[in-house]
Amino acid sequence: MLLKGEVGKLAVNIKARNDSSTLDFWDANWLFTEINLETLSFKASYRANLRTDEFQRFYLELDDLLNYTADEAGFNSTEEWLTLRMIRNKSGLFTCKGKIAIIDYPGNSLEFNFAVDAPSTERFKEEIKEILDKYPVIGEP
Repeated sequence: MLLKGEVGKLAVNIKARNDSSTLDFWDANWLFTEINLETLSFKASYRANLRTDEFQRFYLELDDLLNYTADEAGFNSTEEWLTLRMIRNKSGLFTCKGKIAIIDYPGNSLEFNFAVDAPSTERFKEEIKEILDKYPVIGEP
């Protein structure tokens, strides 16, 4: 999935389900991902484990944001690999505020923000839906 603004770009590429042999909610819903961030001054690339249920929550919140029933949508990864806040501003643009962290090396993190237009945010939401179609949430908590 790709979120792109004029001065920033965030790509989250899903590589595989970490454990496809189980139906346990807590074990089956981890996805091995590659995260790439580019801003005006920084580039970062790292691997992370994110959960399908986190994508599902974010998808629903983005839907509310784009339908004007909420002013903000958030993605919070369980192990703090990636945090995102999509906030609608008065001009009709969205601000993506986020933080990436390398949990294997405590203290290594980068906070960022960039503006994104509505069509790009809508495409981002649809790409999350494609992820959920390919890697649905398994089981119940």
